[in-house]
Amino acid sequence: MLLPKGADRRRLALFPPVCYHRSSLKIRRTYPMPYFSIKSYPRDDEQKRIMVERVSEVIKEVWGCPQESITISLEEITPEDWEEKVTHDLVEPAMDNVLILSGKKLGIMNRE
Repeated sequence: MLLPKGADRRRLALFPPVCYHRSSLKIRRTYPMPYFSIKSYPRDDEQKRIMVERVSEVIKEVWGCPQESITISLEEITPEDWEEKVTHDLVEPAMDNVLILSGKKLGIMNRE
């Protein structure tokens, strides 16, 4: 396998860039972890680019993931739709997994 300059073979073995799975008669392409989904009010393209680049850098630094394994999506939600589409549909049902809520640290985030 040809590797990009500076690639670590051990990391690529742990976090392959793309996986293919065979289920029934279909072959589907899946992507390895991690997958981060960011929801925000609308922002300009430069702000979105900077946010995604910085999140990606932290994932690589803290978790040791190669760039090829990282997937990040950014969905813009209008302020008028935030309560229903984010607070009600996503945050409230997942309170066991929420680590910061309105700036307040929860769960494992309190164990500093």
